[in-house]
Amino acid sequence: MGWSRRWRAGLDTTTGGVSGNAYLPCPLGRAFLGVSPLILVVEDNERNARLTVAMLAAAGYRTCVAVDGIEGRQLAADTQPALIITDLQMPRLDGLAMTRALKGDPGTSQIPVIAVSAHALNEHRENALAAGCFQFLAKPLRLRELLNEVANAIGCQLSNG
Repeated sequence: MGWSRRWRAGLDTTTGGVSGNAYLPCPLGRAFLGVSPLILVVEDNERNARLTVAMLAAAGYRTCVAVDGIEGRQLAADTQPALIITDLQMPRLDGLAMTRALKGDPGTSQIPVIAVSAHALNEHRENALAAGCFQFLAKPLRLRELLNEVANAIGCQLSNG
């Protein structure tokens, strides 16, 4: 059993892994009728996935995790998240190919995607945006920047949906 399956088996995705009084309200929770938006994190590195989930959970978002683009594409279709945050370099299917496939599928084309990568060259940003990503963020992720872009992406989705 891979790390993501072991980890997800113990993760409460209804609260993003946060329970009790530690659960913070989602900035856009009211727009979703009191249910915090679900964000799909597609990341093959366990440490990076856990860090991203922790940052999102601290703001009250629910999360689910996929370890590559193939799993991410399937989870996106199955769960219809409000947003996808994906690493660009992953085994089996990378983040750019996954984004192109999602944008080409009428069932997932409206889900905004934020690409993240340790490769922060302008070329990587341009490739991500050309593939259909809403935004590109360089690693290491910074909490304020991540949460601002998440709110922008979900707000954009709400106004278009």
